[in-house]
Formats: sequence, C-alpha cells, structure tokens
Amino acid sequence: MADLPSDAIAQRLSVKWIRKLGKGGYGEVFEAVDLSTNKHVAIKAVHLSSRPGSRKADIRKEVDLQQAVGHHPNIVRVIKKACWDNDTYWICMELCKGGDLYDVIEDHRIQNQHIQEHSIWSWFSQLVLGLQACHQPESRTGANADTRIIVHRDLKPDNIFFNEDLTVAKIGDFGMARELKEEEWATSFCGTLTHMAPEMLVEGQTPLYDERVDLWALGCILYQLCSLDYAFDHPDDNTLKHKIRTERPAPIPAHYSRSLADLVDALLFADASKRPDLDQLIAHPGVQLGIVMNTARESASHMIRLEQENEQQAHILKQAETLAKTLQAQLAEQTAKYQGMFTQGKTRIDALE
Repeated sequence: MADLPSDAIAQRLSVKWIRKLGKGGYGEVFEAVDLSTNKHVAIKAVHLSSRPGSRKADIRKEVDLQQAVGHHPNIVRVIKKACWDNDTYWICMELCKGGDLYDVIEDHRIQNQHIQEHSIWSWFSQLVLGLQACHQPESRTGANADTRIIVHRDLKPDNIFFNEDLTVAKIGDFGMARELKEEEWATSFCGTLTHMAPEMLVEGQTPLYDERVDLWALGCILYQLCSLDYAFDHPDDNTLKHKIRTERPAPIPAHYSRSLADLVDALLFADASKRPDLDQLIAHPGVQLGIVMNTARESASHMIRLEQENEQQAHILKQAETLAKTLQAQLAEQTAKYQGMFTQGKTRIDALE
C-alpha cells in the first residue's frame, strides 16, 4: 500500500505492516505485527529533518531514556532497538490501542460531557506513578535498574496513551526528555507552550529549572481533565507566556471535589518550591484512592483471567476424558475382536491335532 513504508524497512525491523496510525511534526506512526512474537506493535518513524538542530545522537537518546524507564506499566515500552534509514529513525514500541488523552478530552468536550471524577483520579494516579519512575531512580526495580533522573519536559494529553479499554494510562514520547544529575539545572527552552512551567519562560535570561517543570505540566493535564480546556491559552505566544508567569487559571467546575480543586491549584503555583513533590502527590488521598481503584481492577482482571484459564483447562480436561473413554471403548472392542480371533484360531489348531 502507498501509505506504508517499504518492505525493506519491514524486513530490517522483522515486522509486517498493517496500517498507518497517524502523522505529526516529527514523522509518522504505523501499526505492524512483530514477526518474532506475532504481537501487534507501533512503529514510530522520526525524521531528522523535522527536528532542526537535532543530530542522530539526540534521537537515539530519546529511545535510550524511554528504555531506561520502560519497565514501568505506566510508561510506553520500547520493544526493540531502533534502526536508521537515511535520515529516519524507526522505533518499535508497545501499541496503545486506546489512543491518546487529547482525543479522550476532545470527545468529552464535543459531547459537552464532563469526565467522571473517579476516572480522573484513576488516570492521574497512574501518571504520578509513571512520573515517579522518571524522577526517582530509586523507585525502579531490578538489579541493573537505570540510576538517571529523567525529566520529560513535554508532558501533555497528546503524549499520554491508553490501552484498549482506557483503564491503563502510559506516558510516551520522550523526544524532549533529558537526564539530570542531582542538584543540576536544565537550561534549554523546549516543550509545548501551553504546558510549559513559568520558570522555563523567564525573560531576558537563561532559564534554570529542574524536574518540577513536569509537575506543573501534570497540573495542566489535571486541569484539562476537569475543565476540558487549557489552564492557560492565547493565540499570541508572548501574551500566553505572560499569562503563565503572572496569572492563575479559572477555577475548575464546581461539581468536582474540593480535594481535586485544591490539588490543581497546588500544582499550578508559579513558584516551583511551593508545588507538591512526588512523595506528597503519592500520599495525597485522591491519588491513593486512584491507586486502590487501579489495584482492585487489576486484581479483578487477574481473577477473571484465571477463571477463564480454569474454564478452558476444565473444557480441555473434559475433552481429554471423553477422548480417553472413546479410546478405551475402542481398545476394549479391538481386544475382544482379537481375543475372538485368537480363540477361533486355537480351536482350529486343537481340531487338527
């Protein structure tokens, strides 16, 4: 098909193309079947030309940082090492069939239907845990766990992905991510303006910021989940920067709890030192509620899978028992037949004697 990449690329990645999923400023994403596992995957094509000033090493770094935290259930997993084809980097990743959070918010906005608070806590708590895997190396499991602090720097609904039934949220697209050492500051201007923290937008000087910019972005996402709109927005970039630095967003709708409204306000403090840190976020009653709900759902899903497996095993066992009885009956029939033939033969032999 014309919209799909070449068979040569498919061969190098050991995949079979299915369809094109989407296109953005960075390149395209395709659905494919991984021939080594027969599972559906996403193949991201990143064009070097779409990132002015980027080098091949910068794009490889994106994959490296995402792999560093990809063991976490709330981070989109990189499945295979990527490969270059001219100026395009091909990355084989976990396929998130539920699409992204931007589409979920947009669907609710178009239908004029608010998102249920329990869903907000469920998704938000997963994003907090995913971000913990990025910011707190000590939270990562495994003997050879990566020890780098990773700042995403482009958290927004477009980069949050879902499984098919929208119960599992995952952070993806580490194209703007970078690693920080303890007490180190980042200085570059990057990300999506509507979700950039005030400390990234200082005028007339080099910005100095750390991983707390991701907490601001998380606050912007939480605001969007509640209001179905941006916390800060304006068609003019300079005006938007000024609003982010100096203004507070409008309150979220009144039908949401005071606890949720207060958390949005806390995350959107212009002073980064006043924002709750990750440990405080994880201890928040609403986040704890989300964690409990998600754990209960996972346990229920696990029990259902076990029951289905047990039912399948019982069905197989019943089929095996039926087959065994059939074979036993056939064996008895054959034994009787051969026993009769043997008796007749012996009778003839006795008569001849």
